[in-house]
Amino acid sequence: MPFPAEGDLNSSPRRQQWHESHREERLRSLLHRDTQLFLHQSASTPCLSAIRSASGIWLEDYQGRRFMDFHGNSAHNLGYGHPRLIETLQAQLQTLSFVPRRYTCAPAVELAEMLTALAPGDLSKVLLATSGSDAIEIALAYARAATGRFKTLSFWDAYHGAGFGARSIGGEAMFRSGPIGPLLQDMMTRHPLIGDVRGRGCLIGVELVKDRHTKEPFNDAADDLMYKALGRGLSFKVSMGNIVILSPPLTITPTEMYQALEILDICMVEIENKL
Repeated sequence: MPFPAEGDLNSSPRRQQWHESHREERLRSLLHRDTQLFLHQSASTPCLSAIRSASGIWLEDYQGRRFMDFHGNSAHNLGYGHPRLIETLQAQLQTLSFVPRRYTCAPAVELAEMLTALAPGDLSKVLLATSGSDAIEIALAYARAATGRFKTLSFWDAYHGAGFGARSIGGEAMFRSGPIGPLLQDMMTRHPLIGDVRGRGCLIGVELVKDRHTKEPFNDAADDLMYKALGRGLSFKVSMGNIVILSPPLTITPTEMYQALEILDICMVEIENKL
């Protein structure tokens, strides 16, 4: 069994059972074609399903199953298909879709001005990157050029991306070797599976343990919880084997939030009743 890491390990019997639950032929065909064509990181293979539509916090697959997306790679704060975002993108594409780097334009300058206004201290320059991993590697290069030093400190079990430079300073064993808070705190009092709840706003980590005193990770329970929740329409990420990451869009409604927490509550009861 691979060491628990940032992404789903996808190697449990429950993952295979989930894969076998796909009945719709177009869904199965897309998953097969995806496997044949794309290179995937080990932590994202195979794909859970094939999505045909997305709106708000909801994903819908070709089998008609709907999932509240509490994963979203932590990059879906506006949810899916937000009308203001679509309107803005359409307007920009119709007026100025692309500008070569040797020229400037008003949207780019205005974005840079907003970013520098929000940045702490005297940070006043902007360089846009295509991903978080790229940004880390650019920052590493700049730091080395500015300081003349070549050693970098990073937190143990930190994740900075899967690029060659970003993973070199990551703390994960996999790479080294090759308004929710109060509600969840209430759930913690009722579920001995929960060893800790931490986070801020709509980014919460729920640590599942075998014993609250020893804090021994309960990886199998986290795996079971993930697939039980998927079966009830809630999608989330499991990190480091036993930490449930809940990161819904900021557009989520109170009703949707309570619905998601109810799913978690029901699934935990089912798991605890088997222990």
